[in-house]
Amino acid sequence: MTTEVIPQSDEAVPAGSAILRAVRVLEAIARQDAPPQLSEICREVDLPKPTVYRILTTLEHAGLIGREPGSKRYTCAERLNALAGETLLRSPNRAARRAVLEELVEQVGETCNLTIPNNNSVLYLDRVEASWPLRISLGAGSKVPLYASASGKMFLSYLPKRSRERFLRV
Repeated sequence: MTTEVIPQSDEAVPAGSAILRAVRVLEAIARQDAPPQLSEICREVDLPKPTVYRILTTLEHAGLIGREPGSKRYTCAERLNALAGETLLRSPNRAARRAVLEELVEQVGETCNLTIPNNNSVLYLDRVEASWPLRISLGAGSKVPLYASASGKMFLSYLPKRSRERFLRV
């Protein structure tokens, strides 16, 4: 039996690999606390402006990234967020996180969830139900509006005040 070794960097791949350059651009956007501009992305990935601009245009056309309205800043788009959520849902670590949730439910006697914010919703990565006669069935992959779940309300409470007020006005 052979074990496949997956490189952790793109050093072993030819320098001209368009796919790896695009992945580096995606990573540069995803890593930033605030949406970056073209020049910031160029510095981060150490590629020329025309190259990065072509990559950004392709990624934007694919729905993986987008621009903030009225600005020249780039953000992760819904398609990339959905891909990230699907990756987390099918993670090889899901059995371990499920075991932790099951033990927690046994200790506290309440339903326990593992969730992440996903735009205006909460995405359930896993959920273990307590043995209560009345319950809501939400499995892994379920989405619930932020305002309609305890996890979502917690995420909302950590938003900056302006962002939270803007969200609640909608």
